[in-house]
Amino acid sequence: MTTETTETADLEPPSQKLRVAVLLEDLRPPAWIARVIRDLQSCPEATLVALGQTGASAPAHSEPVAARALRKLYELADARAFPLASDPFERVEISGPSVPSSPSVPSAPSRSPVPSVSSGPSGPPGPSSDLDVFSLHPRASHDGSALELDDADLARLARHRLDVILSFLPRPLGGGVLSRARYGVWTYHFGEEQPAHDGPDGFWEVVDQAPVTRSALRARSGAHHARLLYESWSATDPISVRRSRASCYWKSSAFVLRALRELHDLGPAALERKPLIPLSPPRAPAASGRQMAVSLARFGGAIVRREAQRRTIRDQWTLAYRLDPGHRGSVPVCAPAGATRLSPPLDRFWADPFVARHGDGWTVLFEEKLYAERKAHISALSIDRDGRASEPERVLEREYHLSYPFLLSWDGAWWMIPETARNRTVELWRAVELPRRWKLERTLLEGVQAVDSTLFEHEGMWWLYCNIGEPGASREEELHLFHAPSPLGPWTPHRRSPVKSDIRSARPAGRPFWTDGAWHRPAQDGSGSYGSGIAIHRIERLDPHHFEERQVSRLAPDWEPRLTGLHTINACDGLTVFDVRVARPRPGALGALGRRLA
Repeated sequence: MTTETTETADLEPPSQKLRVAVLLEDLRPPAWIARVIRDLQSCPEATLVALGQTGASAPAHSEPVAARALRKLYELADARAFPLASDPFERVEISGPSVPSSPSVPSAPSRSPVPSVSSGPSGPPGPSSDLDVFSLHPRASHDGSALELDDADLARLARHRLDVILSFLPRPLGGGVLSRARYGVWTYHFGEEQPAHDGPDGFWEVVDQAPVTRSALRARSGAHHARLLYESWSATDPISVRRSRASCYWKSSAFVLRALRELHDLGPAALERKPLIPLSPPRAPAASGRQMAVSLARFGGAIVRREAQRRTIRDQWTLAYRLDPGHRGSVPVCAPAGATRLSPPLDRFWADPFVARHGDGWTVLFEEKLYAERKAHISALSIDRDGRASEPERVLEREYHLSYPFLLSWDGAWWMIPETARNRTVELWRAVELPRRWKLERTLLEGVQAVDSTLFEHEGMWWLYCNIGEPGASREEELHLFHAPSPLGPWTPHRRSPVKSDIRSARPAGRPFWTDGAWHRPAQDGSGSYGSGIAIHRIERLDPHHFEERQVSRLAPDWEPRLTGLHTINACDGLTVFDVRVARPRPGALGALGRRLA
């Protein structure tokens, strides 16, 4: 999501941590919820003071027997085909002396395990910081649309002087509990506000081939509306509900801490600036057995077509460029039609081109990946002023994968930041002899899997943005910002990082450029498929506490047949370079497929 914060100078930040209670079904929650609880225990802006449990699990939705049976059959096949290294729905015990070291709960190094919890005293909790664990006694509201807590539960919550109640119960809460926390009852919501069918979160997005899956965190303090605290869009996995849900839920586990940090910094203004949304209408009807059968049959057909295409077609990233004499600076000419294409041999791809002015022509650095090798390297080619391109040569190779060779002209030299996520670093290299000789000058960030790091200077401060994923989640979807006095650092995280959580426009797609009085940021659109296009965003506001941008244009690979992707664009003094994905037939693939079907 795009972060739009208010001024903080005139606001008095809270002098104490926010007090939070968590309500859940039992003390063996899914792993993604266990992560939220663990992170609350170590949150510098909040304190987890109470944990209420109902002691029983209830289905979040109902569906006809035939539809449920068909869905379960698909889920069984899905689980066999796509085992997860970290399952967000595996149950994790949090009531024992410690949380088991489960592979299903991936964590960042800075996160600590969930401390043990024990039942609170029978009387009123005292000022101790011990966690109060107690049983809840919910009942259905008069109209059956919500759960309500009994008077004893409400009194117990009230004694904790709560700022936030975080509910993981399967049905919404209503009645007196809505007034028991200063900032309301917070709940997660997965999917569209008005889905066509009721069902497990994330199921219909995959089956119906929706390009994105929405997740959100909401705060409710009244009967009819809620505040939208956080909103994110994930890429929908095209064939596996299991994989699609896993990435979405692991990412969403971080929303609570992000919202609490903003609330602690800004106080009530943090909520007042959030959009009001009407409460969800009554649940959509569950799919009938016939509807489920038709939908799964259509989905199965899409999987078969996808597999047939995978066996007969290979998507190959290639380079393209256009020469526009007299066009100065780093503003790209966003009109790829008519560009000159550079196609690599069939055993490799070329992607992520960056360009530097060099002598009478230009040098282009790019990622070169041979399909037979496990990692890529950085190669270079030159383009003369008549538009003739040289043969590429390998210029930088490491024992780990390199890509996205971001180029920067600064302090009388050319600098490069290749992506080195597999080494868990962000590295700054200086050109000793462009483009062939490079020296590792400094490691800017360590211990982080950052992709596509990009630098620029704005109002005397240097900014680095890149994509970083939550443990267990995709790295394609969340844009992080850092600032420093120079490209050499030291780098400080932006207070609102990640400043964007959206597969459609988070990941960098090239060097930002200044035009029409503002910086413009090219971003990858990964919805539908990886590298499906480039969204150009105008940065409206940027400082250590704020980030605002809006989309002003979009480039799609639609100017030639067989083009399927476009995800990097850069320019320098009259030369615009970009990469484009081309669908090529695999040699002998059609004959092999025919023999398989015969």
